Amino acid sequence: MVPGVGAGSWLWNSMAPDLSKNYELIMPHLRGSGRSEKPDHSYSVPQMAEDMTAIVDQMGYEKFHILGVSLGGYIAQQFAIRWPKKVASLALIATSSGGSDSIGPDGNTLSQSIRLRGKTRKERLEEIYQLNFTEDFIQNNGEELDKITNWRIQYPQPEFAYYRQILAGYGYIQNGTLDALSVPTFIAGGKDDKMIPLDDVKMLHQKINQSILKIYEGKHLFFFEDREQFNQDVISFIQSHPIEGGK
Repeated sequence: MVPGVGAGSWLWNSMAPDLSKNYELIMPHLRGSGRSEKPDHSYSVPQMAEDMTAIVDQMGYEKFHILGVSLGGYIAQQFAIRWPKKVASLALIATSSGGSDSIGPDGNTLSQSIRLRGKTRKERLEEIYQLNFTEDFIQNNGEELDKITNWRIQYPQPEFAYYRQILAGYGYIQNGTLDALSVPTFIAGGKDDKMIPLDDVKMLHQKINQSILKIYEGKHLFFFEDREQFNQDVISFIQSHPIEGGK
């Protein structure tokens, strides 16, 4: 389970309870965030994919299902392209294929995602939540958002690491390699996601042969809001591509 920019294990709060009933979950933190090291040099998607394979190799897993959200979706794609025999299925959530073909967020959305100085860390996070969740979810799930805020304050991300992760995503280019991807793929997008516009999600679907596409109500982290249906869809997809001799 590969997270996006600045995210950590909190990102899986809506998925883990259901998925863990039948599967072992590996939930690493990307370099530059959470409890991982935060070196001050350039990051790249291929580099982060190598980080992921180092983790699973060290743990002794030969094949597994991989799920990536946002930047984690780029990393998951790169992993599946480079090591397809290790991937039983691929779930790409709130992500695109990257590169010049992608529309990406508009200027206002980019401005909102920048960590403006002069505000507390909590205030900055609350602004980001406006991009991630609908107003209805924010109004009715204050306790859950407080837990996410407290986690992120507990494991603060330096400014340089935040921007290095963002640049890794914007600098990623697929170069048409998705056309040859043969891993079973589930693609999901949020109808009102401004970070990864729906047209980019649909374009990703078109590039991956025989992929499955499903659109949900909500913004960038729509899977928090429609968790019951989303989890059911992901679990059903994973179960349709079992790993022989394992979960």
